[in-house]
Amino acid sequence: MALYRLNAAATTALLTPLRQNPWHITHRSDTSLRGTVTVEAKHKLLMTTIPAVPGWRVTVDGQPATISKALKYFIAIRLKPGQHTVTMTYRPPALGLGAAISLASAALVGAWWWCTPTGRHRKHS
Repeated sequence: MALYRLNAAATTALLTPLRQNPWHITHRSDTSLRGTVTVEAKHKLLMTTIPAVPGWRVTVDGQPATISKALKYFIAIRLKPGQHTVTMTYRPPALGLGAAISLASAALVGAWWWCTPTGRHRKHS
């Protein structure tokens, strides 16, 4: 819903210069993007239309980069002039916690099954 609050004319005016040197995607998957971009001295920003939400990580030429927000909503990366390889990866912020809870739950269910008469000690006919 927040995207509808953007001023379309102002956004178009700001994006026009940035379109001159687009990010050429060379690899795309469900959780990552990689590509090259050539940056001129006067345009030192790579702006995406990817919402700036927690979980995104960016590397530029293999080095971690800081994510900025453009127009308060989109991921932007400040770059030095020249050609760069930019990689963006997404990992849900609570993925590790969710996996740990799932593994602990599975272990508890397995222990419960092992210790009950219907589990390990069940009579086979």
